[in-house]
Amino acid sequence: MNDIKDVLDKAGLIKENYLGNYIPAAAGVIFIIYLIITWSIYIIYNVNQLLTSKLIFLVTIIGTTGLVDDMAGRSNYKGFKGHFSQFFKGKLTTGFLKAVVTLVVFILIIDKKRSLPDIIISGGIFLLITNLLNLLDLRPARSLKVFILLSFLMIYISPWLIVYLVPFYLIILIYLPFELRGAIMLGDSGSNLLGAFLGYGFVTWNNFIAKSLLLVFLIYLTLFAEKNSFSKIIEKNTVLKWLDNLGIKY
Repeated sequence: MNDIKDVLDKAGLIKENYLGNYIPAAAGVIFIIYLIITWSIYIIYNVNQLLTSKLIFLVTIIGTTGLVDDMAGRSNYKGFKGHFSQFFKGKLTTGFLKAVVTLVVFILIIDKKRSLPDIIISGGIFLLITNLLNLLDLRPARSLKVFILLSFLMIYISPWLIVYLVPFYLIILIYLPFELRGAIMLGDSGSNLLGAFLGYGFVTWNNFIAKSLLLVFLIYLTLFAEKNSFSKIIEKNTVLKWLDNLGIKY
């Protein structure tokens, strides 16, 4: 076990959690491998091969880019403002790289038959939801809880995606106890993967007005997070605090 921790530490995958304890932040890798294997079986059994291939591509690229950020990213720069300001100073951060890769993945998998305004709105939603799950991943299982709640809304919007959500629910059911007792963290590889899948689900929504309003709300949350702490807001709200602490065993 110590040998494994040493390898993870050298790879930059031992991170400090909110209590100051150092634990592995590589659970996203487990999600990536599991989903690739599971959805590859879907392809073998002819379950919407084109869509399944797109989703395998999504989780592989987004998850791997998040892993690069886990291993090489620096915490000096926070939010889009921090990463983009560094870019305009001639410095390329892993956070900026993630944003670019996320948009490239979106362009490659989106249905090109959509109108240009819809593609622009959808691209914003895809990028910002992916980022939002990453911003929330500061407490045990917070991103997972938000993912589960938003996935129910996604099922209402695109019920045909339930076949792809079931593998998520199964791996979360197995993994969640380990995160709740502070044994491991998702890392950016995991939170970005979760956010990107949600983002894809929401951009399949055919209600342009609803998607436009969703984008405005996501922009507000993103700008809010540049100067404020979601954790402090959650601490001040009884219901949100209860949900945030639900199941935590340390």
